[in-house]
Amino acid sequence: KRSDSIEIMLKGLKMENPDVLNTLVELNTEISSEKISAICSNLPTAEELQLVEDFKGDRENLGAAEKYFSVLAKVPNLELRAKALKYYVTFSEKLENFAQGVDAITEASRLLMQNKPLFHFLSIVLSVGNYVNGGSNRGATYGFKIATIRSLMDVKSIKDPKVSMLHWVCQAMTTKTPEIFLQFVQDMKSTSISFAMREDLPDLVKKNKKV
Repeated sequence: KRSDSIEIMLKGLKMENPDVLNTLVELNTEISSEKISAICSNLPTAEELQLVEDFKGDRENLGAAEKYFSVLAKVPNLELRAKALKYYVTFSEKLENFAQGVDAITEASRLLMQNKPLFHFLSIVLSVGNYVNGGSNRGATYGFKIATIRSLMDVKSIKDPKVSMLHWVCQAMTTKTPEIFLQFVQDMKSTSISFAMREDLPDLVKKNKKV
């Protein structure tokens, strides 16, 4: 029920109705992003506001949700004020999150561009690719797109479908250059690179447009 969800929100909000009223009327930016987001997600509809305004009985007999709505009915331009306050409060938070994501990707890119074990890994991938595609117009190439690395997991061994080309490349590094492979694995687990891997560049671009 609508009233039940509002009452649950009010319990989590931990604000008295007059405090919510003053926050919205005065546009108090001290409110947390979580609280203003909860308020915005549970704003009364025009019909609900009209119902509480038309109520002629003792308002003390109203339920918690209805009492809350009757207080919000006193806020001029309620929806506009609430959304404007939410935008102001959450803007710096969104900007900080966006900046952290950009910084993480920038730092990880810098480290990767200087990482010799990674270059060794890529050289093996290129050699294997040229060998597999030998005799075709896809062989004897001087490079490949980084996105191609994802397809290494899709190229399976005929003898054992559980073994992919990526497995084979890693096994080759382990056998021929174990020290480099160990360093490669450790570098890929570094804090900067691990943090950047949790970011998604297209998602950051969308966040940038929203900010």
